[in-house]
Amino acid sequence: VKTWTKSLRQESPAGVFAKDFLFVPAHDPVTGHWWLALVVHPWAAGKPQAGVMDVPTFTPGHHETFVAILDSIDPVPRLPESSVMNPEDAEVAAQAIVAAGPRHADAVKHLQEYLKKEWEDCFHGAAGYDASKIQSMSIAVPQQTNETDCGVYVLEFARRMLEDPNILDFIVEYKASPPQLSAPTSGQLRSKWRRVGAKLEKDAQGTRRAVATPARAAAPYGAAGGEEPVRTGSDDEPVTVVSHRTEKLVPRAYEWS
Repeated sequence: VKTWTKSLRQESPAGVFAKDFLFVPAHDPVTGHWWLALVVHPWAAGKPQAGVMDVPTFTPGHHETFVAILDSIDPVPRLPESSVMNPEDAEVAAQAIVAAGPRHADAVKHLQEYLKKEWEDCFHGAAGYDASKIQSMSIAVPQQTNETDCGVYVLEFARRMLEDPNILDFIVEYKASPPQLSAPTSGQLRSKWRRVGAKLEKDAQGTRRAVATPARAAAPYGAAGGEEPVRTGSDDEPVTVVSHRTEKLVPRAYEWS
């Protein structure tokens, strides 16, 4: 996963450890379920490195590190959006609940191992990263009522936290869910994210057209001599969302009803 963070290392030698929050979409290959892991203060499990100014200074009692688990199918279901669920969806949900405990534990273990390796790689083999300090806790969030909406719930949880950094501050201080995050989601959640996806796709197509060379632009794709427009970006770009000052990362073009 080194390529996921290469752009961050270009910004700072500390890479992900210059950030206060890591948003990690987690996937269970057994059930196909998605949920969100929020790593708080990943740098706080390591010893300060001399000459690295971008790693925040740890203050005991104020800068704890932990993983907040936001799962729309929780082992102990809370904040239900509706008590109505058809039998097939209820069976799938029951299976996911049984799998949730090991699912969370395995994912947190992988995150601990990854962050330890990332620390050693960022700081050229430096030891001193105590990944065992990174414990996990489940944050109460709205629960899905079918077997298919886990992905849009992950997007919605991330959106709420990115648009309102006070939510992140609340989670850090109280290790609980603030009202802004625990409020029920709209019944039109999937259609809203579909519209966002369509707009992003349209914007991406416009960007590809803008970077096409004049020769390519002169001949439509599929015509004689025509070539597919140059695509921007790379398959190596990060999948994990990493945030420090989150309010700077939120595109304000999308308004929600």
